[in-house]
Amino acid sequence: MFIRFVTNQLDADTEQPLGIFGAAYRLLDDERIPDYSRTEIRMTLDWFKSNLPIPDRFVRSRKPHRQDDGICWFKMQATECMRHIRYLVMLVSEHEISVRELITDTPGYMIYEDESQVVARPFSSTPQ
Repeated sequence: MFIRFVTNQLDADTEQPLGIFGAAYRLLDDERIPDYSRTEIRMTLDWFKSNLPIPDRFVRSRKPHRQDDGICWFKMQATECMRHIRYLVMLVSEHEISVRELITDTPGYMIYEDESQVVARPFSSTPQ
């Protein structure tokens, strides 16, 4: 099983729901957010930077200038990532941002995979 967290905000480029990381980074730039909250968000994002590999591919084609069409999903068995991402969801939700949890067995055409996550180009039936 795979899990993804999306918000009620839209990504400006894709017009799709913004993922939890995008929403968290937006909050870091929001001057209305209290310092203690910004600090917790930053620490949690830093944990991911240190512990979650950055996928080397987001497109199926190796042709240059292809538009990224891959979506990241966590593997449910990545328990340490799940603990930190749920904490990030709580932090983001505290700032009137609605977060939905999407779960699927079939995230799409696999583009990248490591022990904690996959990047997949969604099937038409994949929740987004």
